[in-house]
Amino acid sequence: ILLQTILTKRKVCLSFLRAQYNLNLPPFTAQSISSITITPTYSFINPYEQSQCTIVAKSTSGRTASILDLNMEAPTLSVVHALDYRNTCTIQPEIGLLDAKIRYNFSKRLNERGGMVKIRVDPVEAVQVTWVDEAGDGGKWVTDFRLPL
Repeated sequence: ILLQTILTKRKVCLSFLRAQYNLNLPPFTAQSISSITITPTYSFINPYEQSQCTIVAKSTSGRTASILDLNMEAPTLSVVHALDYRNTCTIQPEIGLLDAKIRYNFSKRLNERGGMVKIRVDPVEAVQVTWVDEAGDGGKWVTDFRLPL
């Protein structure tokens, strides 16, 4: 359980509460699902906009997970699948539960230091590409562009 507090001069105010429950399933009960994780979050400051619940079901192979993100602003259902066994390349189709918009996410880890290319395609709006490259001296180069469709 995670609690975040805001300290003011007069009092301490609790801003949000987050909990997590992880259920590991025995192999004989589920053929394709190894674990289910439920993470509810409640915001005391802005409960309607910032409260959410995320449910993640992971496959027995560890390469696929389905994610149900029930936030108030834009709930989504997505499936993340690692295209290789080292989990360096993933694809994630996503559907918006309020507007039924489909988006496609792709990521490729370039090296062990954190270099990565992320691509997000919204077939109606735009293609966004983010390239992060870790510099040898501890710095970071970030290239980000968005191409409207």
